[in-house]
Amino acid sequence: MAISSEKWQEFLVEFAASARIRHSAALVGLSAREIYSHLDKHDEDIDDFERAKSQGIDAAEELIFDRGFIGTEIVNMVGGKKVITRSEVSDALAMFWMKGNRPEKYRDGGADTSKDPLCKMSNEALEELITQKLASRK
Repeated sequence: MAISSEKWQEFLVEFAASARIRHSAALVGLSAREIYSHLDKHDEDIDDFERAKSQGIDAAEELIFDRGFIGTEIVNMVGGKKVITRSEVSDALAMFWMKGNRPEKYRDGGADTSKDPLCKMSNEALEELITQKLASRK
């Protein structure tokens, strides 16, 4: 079954909000298989699909940032009464966000030191350099 232009636009709006193909397709009465079939037959719609996907990923990144750094509100109840509200952050989401946005610094295995000349020096050479720098300041 061919997807109408209106139905395709409805799908793209939903997809841009979540980047979830099956979920977005179901919300507009389609299946993921219909979406993939449509893309196979309509090359002209691939750019719009990719743009909507990118927007959905951006939205997910914002949620990850919020949960990782700002936190999720947690309400503690005792006897049916609100006792305290606190914000709980996710260290794991914060680290995933940092790794994605600063991979050179937060990648697994530590920072990339391959281009840092000081990291390539032996301990003795580094000590000598520090000694010389300190002596030149006197």
